[in-house]
Parts: sequence; structure tokens; C-alpha cells
Amino acid sequence: ITKGIMEGNYTSFLDLGIDDYYESIAIYGMIISRMKDLDTFLHYLYKYLDYMNCWAHCDLMHFPDPFKHYETYFALSRKFRTDQRVMVRRLSLFILFHYRKEEEHLDFILESLLDFQDDNEYYVIMMAGWLLCECIIYHQDRTLNFIENNNINKKIQNKAIQKCRESRRFSQTQKDFLNKFKIK
Repeated sequence: ITKGIMEGNYTSFLDLGIDDYYESIAIYGMIISRMKDLDTFLHYLYKYLDYMNCWAHCDLMHFPDPFKHYETYFALSRKFRTDQRVMVRRLSLFILFHYRKEEEHLDFILESLLDFQDDNEYYVIMMAGWLLCECIIYHQDRTLNFIENNNINKKIQNKAIQKCRESRRFSQTQKDFLNKFKIK
């Protein structure tokens, strides 16, 4: 469906603002995720923020040229962190997910997690825990050092450790070692 809409005048479809069904919202998100022009993408992304109402609407997103425009996306992530809408805060973390493998972005990602110290929303905690888990996977020493020296939201830290322990990317010895980072 998305591919077919993209072959035509897809902005006309987006301008209809059909936001009454899960599927129509998902199609909207998939269309803007296929956009190449950053300004057009941002215009429609701001509308999409009002439509997102579940984790899937957030997690289906892709961003045009994420490494070319990382400063723009980091600014969005900063801005979205304090939004009252749960899925917008989740999106602020999901944006950072695209940069989790690159060492040069690790400090920004880890420091961003500190902004969620008081967040208790399930879907925000899940995304933050997943992001922290991925940072442990790709940058274990630096990430664990950060955890030891900072006061991260207990729920986020515990969720990250849980996700690491459930992962097949860690040996049993590594999983046992990670238990020491759980907070009671």
C-alpha cells in the first residue's frame, strides 16, 4: 500500500490526515519514512507526532540520511525528551538507536539516558533499556563504566541488564557478570 501511494502524489494522501485507525497511522509513518528530502520529512514528522499512539507507530520510523543529518536528529531527540506524549519521548530514544554502533555518538547517547531519570512510562523505559542494552553490546567497557559512575533510572538500568541476559549475544559467563549491575 505504501509503495503504491509513494508512486503517486503521496503528500496529498498525507495532507488528508487520516488518523482514525492503527493501519492508516502506520501507513502515514511508513510513507514519511521513505522520504528523501529532510525538510519535507520534518514537516510531516511533526504532524505524525500527534498521530502516534502505540510503540509500533514509533518503531517503524526511518530517517532520511541519518549520518548526514545527525545533528538535526540529535536536536530532535533533545527536544522530544521532555514532551508530554509518551510515544514522542519513546521516539526521542528511538532516534538514538540509529547511532548505537558508532563509538563517536556513545557519549551523547549515554548522557541522553540521564534525562529519563524520573520517567516511569512503560514504553519509554522499554526503549531506554533496549538502547542501553545495545550500548552494552557494542561498547561494553565504556557503557558499564558509565553505569557505575552515573545515577541512571533504576528501571532503565534493570531493563537493560534483563535484555542483555536474554540475549544470545552474551555468553553465560558474561550474563552472570552483568547481574552485578542490577539495582534492587
